[in-house]
Amino acid sequence: MFVMSEANSNTKDSSMSAPTSIKSTQISPDFVKLFSPPSPDPAATESARFTGELPFNYKLIFKELWEQGETLPEWNSQVEIFHYLKEISSNFIIGYQITAPLAFGLVSQRDFVGLAHYEFEESKNTLWLTTVSVEFSGMPELEKYVRGFHLPGSGVKLEASQESPENKTIFTWIFIPDLKFGYIPSSIMKKVLPAQIKLYYESLRARLFQVYPSNHL
Repeated sequence: MFVMSEANSNTKDSSMSAPTSIKSTQISPDFVKLFSPPSPDPAATESARFTGELPFNYKLIFKELWEQGETLPEWNSQVEIFHYLKEISSNFIIGYQITAPLAFGLVSQRDFVGLAHYEFEESKNTLWLTTVSVEFSGMPELEKYVRGFHLPGSGVKLEASQESPENKTIFTWIFIPDLKFGYIPSSIMKKVLPAQIKLYYESLRARLFQVYPSNHL
């Protein structure tokens, strides 16, 4: 099951227990606002929202996305390089990634420097992960790549399914990038972004079945 919508807007431990790095925290209104997309603006970048169901506990998915984040290129063909640059605290970290070319080479490689953050809303069995681009002296812009940006509002929500909270997760991803498309028509990007997200979801699902074969329904 998956739902996708578009809008215009400016390591492998199979234990079901929570990773030790997860901390239960009070969700602030500002944090929830950060995850919410900004108001539609025709002059701004494209955004896409995807919701799907994964037959795994949300804490396992978190472990793959956060604790094993540097394995991303192993299972996501859209990313060539990903590594962490600097840990700010247990739930803040700066990462760097280089994407593969998109749309049969129509869109050249982009690189991103992003501050990733998570919060665990234990009372609702929900994990929030957001990424926003930052400047980092250790990774200046490179001539070889176009520097893309994750805008505020980009993030992932992992919520235990009410139907089967221990074994199913509602996965929501809001993708609000500034990819510096330049001359590329927005009509093409409206097709490329949803396709990117769907491929990411399918690749993540396949990865989870590979890594945790005994922990799904």
